[in-house]
Amino acid sequence: MRYFRYFWNEDFNGRGTSMHFYAVNENSREVERQVEIYADATVLAYDQGHVHDDDGMLADQLWDFDDSLADEIDEATFREAERLRPTNR
Repeated sequence: MRYFRYFWNEDFNGRGTSMHFYAVNENSREVERQVEIYADATVLAYDQGHVHDDDGMLADQLWDFDDSLADEIDEATFREAERLRPTNR
């Protein structure tokens, strides 16, 4: 598993900018877990048990390790984001 963080510098539904965190299976390149933290404190989380809802969805494109604009992070940093209470659950 590899972990990434990406800053989205656009407002989404009036929530402000956001930081997106991804856990990516290194072999299949599928995003397995995803956390989105918005400027207004909204936290959205997606995984295989909660793939989509009215607010968004788990990334459905294979991760391109060579062409990603996201920063690779360590597992502990991803887990810190994952510990936040999602507002979409």
